[in-house]
Amino acid sequence: MPTAEPATQVLAKPSLIAIRREADGYGIRFGLNEAEDARMPGPVFPTLGEAMAWIERIDRARGH
Repeated sequence: MPTAEPATQVLAKPSLIAIRREADGYGIRFGLNEAEDARMPGPVFPTLGEAMAWIERIDRARGH
């Protein structure tokens, strides 16, 4: 039987940002699996370039 995650893990910032192909374009995915992604769905962009630019802005804001 699966155990419940502690609240601190549920509210923690995601460590991974990925792009995946969606029906409407390219979706930003936060997290490591479908359950984490469902808790924090990301935006969908019509082109890969727009999705990459959005991620780059987040990286710059984080100081990367």
